[in-house]
Amino acid sequence: MIANPYDPDAVAEALRTALGMPLEERCERWGAMMAVLRRNSITAWRESFLGALSS
Repeated sequence: MIANPYDPDAVAEALRTALGMPLEERCERWGAMMAVLRRNSITAWRESFLGALSS
């Protein structure tokens, strides 16, 4: 869930939404988030950076 951390009402609403979310949707979101984290890992960044340096 995305919420402005400086907006207590938005954070409360995001938490309420997340806590009420069906397990299947939570699992789908978790899998999508992990895919993004793998694509943007320090290893992926390093390989991209070094590849750009060498070209």
